[in-house]
Order: sequence, then C-alpha cells, then structure tokens
Amino acid sequence: MTQEIIVLTIIAAAAGIAIYRLVRFVFHPFSKCESCSMNCTGCALDELKKEIGKEKKSKANLLHD
Repeated sequence: MTQEIIVLTIIAAAAGIAIYRLVRFVFHPFSKCESCSMNCTGCALDELKKEIGKEKKSKANLLHD
C-alpha cells in the first residue's frame, strides 16, 4: 500500500510538471528568451517577436485612422 502511494505521488508530480511546462510553452512562448544570454542574431524567436510587433503597430495605426 505504501509503495502504491509513493508511486502515485511521483506520477502526479511528473504529470503536474509536464502540464505546467506545456501551459507555459503555449501561453508564454517568449519566456525562453528572457534568460537567454546568447546573441540573438538569426534567432527564430527574435524574428517572431518582430513580426508580432509589426502586426500590433499596424493594427494600432488602423484603429487610430
């Protein structure tokens, strides 16, 4: 019985961590760049950020016109 409780606890913890990481990846994809200390030249995420920024600016300009 004790072994089952320990195994279930470990499985629940692993599932919780996996779900947390999946949710963080889906809803905050740019959080990977916050702790990155590398040069972002050619970084796919940096290019994606720029595209999203351009889209936001164009939408804001359309709303103001």
